[in-house]
Amino acid sequence: MRLLLCFCFCLLLPAQSTLDINPASLRVDVAVTFTLGGVVPISVTWDPGDGSAPFAGGVVAVYTYRKPGAFLARATYDANGGSGSAQRAVSVVEPRVILVQPAAPEPGQPTTFQGRAFLGQQVQWFFGDGTAPILGSEIQGHTFDRPGVFDVRATDLVGGAPREFRQRVIVGGQGPNAAFSLSFLRLRWEDGTFQHSARQGDSLVAYADLKAEGTGILQAQWVVDDQPLQSLSQPITFAGQVTLVSPPLPTLIPGEHRLSFRVLQPRLLFESPEIRFFVQLSDGQKSPRLLSVKPSRLRVGEEVELRLSGQNFTQDMQLHAGRDIALVTPLQVESAESARIRVFIGPSAKPGTRTLKTSREGNGPQGTATLDVLPALRRPGRKR
Repeated sequence: MRLLLCFCFCLLLPAQSTLDINPASLRVDVAVTFTLGGVVPISVTWDPGDGSAPFAGGVVAVYTYRKPGAFLARATYDANGGSGSAQRAVSVVEPRVILVQPAAPEPGQPTTFQGRAFLGQQVQWFFGDGTAPILGSEIQGHTFDRPGVFDVRATDLVGGAPREFRQRVIVGGQGPNAAFSLSFLRLRWEDGTFQHSARQGDSLVAYADLKAEGTGILQAQWVVDDQPLQSLSQPITFAGQVTLVSPPLPTLIPGEHRLSFRVLQPRLLFESPEIRFFVQLSDGQKSPRLLSVKPSRLRVGEEVELRLSGQNFTQDMQLHAGRDIALVTPLQVESAESARIRVFIGPSAKPGTRTLKTSREGNGPQGTATLDVLPALRRPGRKR
């Protein structure tokens, strides 16, 4: 019974530091909660990674990003077992955009404006034609009484800070009255290919070539892995051919990513294309590789400190040991080649060989170190 209680206690101890975010999909002006797990820190310093000043806090921090982009959030902590850090790549998007229907209205024609993905029902509208501003909701009607090009502004008053969005509207007299539509859309990289490789942190953009029929406002979103990265509006003249450049794409998370161009207006009559890019680890961020552990033989029910040897060890790496091996203390990285951690072999563990692996967020586990689990020592029975 004493051995079983010891094993349960070990399982409840934190194994290593982690950084969690909620919600998982981040957007501008919406608060995100960061949670530092796996350690009991004395102090924590939070750096959201967007250029703002780091700030002190506890294991939980709430922050609001004010601009879109790809950032590396980091928590640096001091604990009784030493200092360390946990980090996580985050992508913050700005999905808000003003939709106009019809896209190119005529003078005297009722026009509907919609603040898509706005944070609430309180929006101030300014139509740029000399009429007074209107305090309304996300959907607002308006009628222009003369032809021209007008800059419509909508201020989202809900959230930490009011934010203004603009949409240019072409009213009458701007070319043939053909229905506004896209007849051609292609996504590509700079070299004309549809697949591309980049290193972590590299600057990367893509291109959208399109051709329109009629006159109107193209409204679309650049989308990475099904998450909107940036919304845009672009006036298109009759039979216009346009090449659009994407915003800088997120290249912090290794692996394959999908990029698409989601057309909101006009309605697309064909399937939107998709291209891909692969982010490789930078030279300074190679995968941690575990080569050996000492001691390499442990018995069921034994608790001992393991010495790990390998390559490219970093403070944010993780050790994968299996369900029946409890990690009693956080992983302590001493150098790029060595680390140590205290483990406990649970009483339910079956004798045999275990493969231990290391990883960093964004890479798959790697390693070839093995640990032999031996049967527990039998205590001599009492003699009658």
